[in-house]
Amino acid sequence: MITSILCGLDKGTTNSNGEVIFRASNDSGNTFGDKINLSNTNGIDSINTEIATEGDNVIVTWWERANATSNEPVLRVSTDNGETFGPVLSFCG
Repeated sequence: MITSILCGLDKGTTNSNGEVIFRASNDSGNTFGDKINLSNTNGIDSINTEIATEGDNVIVTWWERANATSNEPVLRVSTDNGETFGPVLSFCG
């Protein structure tokens, strides 16, 4: 069971965009697993990250910002305590 979660934006990625980074701990935050880049988008900033958990499920949402007028809400879901995540899902068909 996850006892602590770090999820945030990282501008220090290799593509210089804001990326959604996820890390989980199973020992109350003493150690954390490897970083998982959930957004991994070139040329697009990922902003306004939100996270929700229930049982083994982890849902991470954010906005993909291609330019000043284009924002798309997206999410990724894990059903195994953040070990793996499904594909990026878009709210905008």
